[in-house]
Amino acid sequence: MSTTEQPTAEQHVDREPSATVTLRPTGDDEITLTAESYGMAPARVAYGLRMAADTFDVRARAAGDEPIPYGPAAKQRAEVETLRARVAELETETAALQRDKEHVAQAAEARVNGTARRLAEQITALGKARGWSTWAADYIHPEREFVDTGEQAATDDPRPRIEIDLEQPAEPERVEERPAVPTVVDCAHGYGLMRDSCPGCDHETETPHDADPVTIRPTWAKRNMRRCRRCGCVPSHPIHRAPKAQP
Repeated sequence: MSTTEQPTAEQHVDREPSATVTLRPTGDDEITLTAESYGMAPARVAYGLRMAADTFDVRARAAGDEPIPYGPAAKQRAEVETLRARVAELETETAALQRDKEHVAQAAEARVNGTARRLAEQITALGKARGWSTWAADYIHPEREFVDTGEQAATDDPRPRIEIDLEQPAEPERVEERPAVPTVVDCAHGYGLMRDSCPGCDHETETPHDADPVTIRPTWAKRNMRRCRRCGCVPSHPIHRAPKAQP
C-alpha cells in the first residue's frame, strides 16, 4: 500500500477541498493504494475512508463474501483460527486415544477369556478322568452358565465330614502358663548375680566346683540367660566339674 503526499494549499488554491483514493489488486488479497487529498484535513479523510470501508463490507456480505479483517481484527481472527485448529487437533488426538483405550480393553478381555477357556477345559478333562466335580470349570468359563446349587456334591470319600458350627463360639485354646523368669537372683554368697561384684564368685571362678545353674533375665538383657550361682559363669564353663553318672 502506498500513498502520495498531500499537495500544499499554494498548489491548489483555486481547487475545492477533496480527496481521491485509487486501489489496484495485486493478487493473494493484497492491494496497492494511492491516496491524495486537496485541502482536506487528514482526520476527515480517514473518517470518510472508514465510512467507505463499512459500505463495501455490507456489499461484500450481500454478495456472499466475508470481509477481510484489517488491523487488530485481523490479528484477533488469526488467533481464533489458530485456536480452532488446535482444538480440532486435540479432538482428533482424543478420539484416537479413546479408540486405543477401547482396543486395549478388548484385547485384554479376549486374552483373559482365552486363558479362562483353556483352564476350564483342563479342569473338565482332569475332573472327568479322576471322577471329581467340575463346577469350577463352569465358574471360570466365559460362555458356560454357572449355577450355584448350594449343595455339596456327593462323593465316595470314606473320610468323615467335619462340620463347624459358626454360631457357637470356639473354645479358646488353653495356653500353659509358665513361671516368669526372675530379673533379680542372689548368688550363693548373697550378692546380686550378674549385678554386684562378689569376692566369693571371683574365688569360685578359679576353683573347680559343681555347677549350680539358674535362669535369670536381667533388666538390661533381651533374652533369658543361664548362669551358675557359685561363680556367675555359664554352666558349660570348664571350671565346672562334669556331672557324675548316676548308677
